Amino acid sequence: MRYRFVLPRRMITALAACVTVCGLLSTPALANPAPRADAAPVTSRDTAQPPPTGPTVDTAARPAVQDRPLNRTQLPPLPPSHVPARLSPVPGLKAASCTPGDFGGRTGAALVAFVKASTTDCVNTLFAVTGTDARAVFREAQMVTVGEAFTRAARTYNGDNSAGVWQLVLFLRAGYYVQFNHPDDVGPYGAALSRTTTRGLDAFFARPRSGDVTDANGDVLGEVVILTDSADQQARYLRVYQRILKGYDRSYDAIHSMLAAVNSVYTPLWRGNWNAD
Repeated sequence: MRYRFVLPRRMITALAACVTVCGLLSTPALANPAPRADAAPVTSRDTAQPPPTGPTVDTAARPAVQDRPLNRTQLPPLPPSHVPARLSPVPGLKAASCTPGDFGGRTGAALVAFVKASTTDCVNTLFAVTGTDARAVFREAQMVTVGEAFTRAARTYNGDNSAGVWQLVLFLRAGYYVQFNHPDDVGPYGAALSRTTTRGLDAFFARPRSGDVTDANGDVLGEVVILTDSADQQARYLRVYQRILKGYDRSYDAIHSMLAAVNSVYTPLWRGNWNAD
């Protein structure tokens, strides 16, 4: 069964990219049509909550055309892909290397400094860690440490990545992703991490500069929006998603990262339908 949506012209550009970013148009969360007689039976795999979004990808390199609907079992997490060269470490800092041991072997302030000094290409590699590396890098104590650093940076966010918000958020996203897919490797996540993450998210979205329509803010904003989904806090930030969607106008069209940030809202709106809240 096909669906046709009539959209305002100004939203067509943003929604086109969203088709492949989050699968919204291919798996409409709000529609529940009667099944076809020849349709395959629904299985537990169809109804299980999908994993958090995977590594950062360059959406410009992905096609924006979907010729037929996909079912949920055909929608894997986003794979690693090319990341624009502008994804760089905090100015003045540079990590010497990039291995899971570099992250898992550090704690506290040393871990935070290393995350900020890493490129986002480097942090993206952590989405693939498993086993003892996954526990060393992403056990809850490590995540809380980085979450607290994210909160501190978010409270003074000035619209760009000068404080390393991007890397901190990407580390947290990677942790939620790995823990979801390999919970026995990482160990449980509890209330302490949830509180820490939401404090950082609250602080970020409260900053006026988080609404800047700039390339620099769009890069960071899109990652932070996806973190709300990775942390299963979709209900808490519904008003934020609404604010971002309502803010879209033609001034965004020339700024790739702002279009991507608007499109990122559809990730929590789609995956959030598995969240009872």
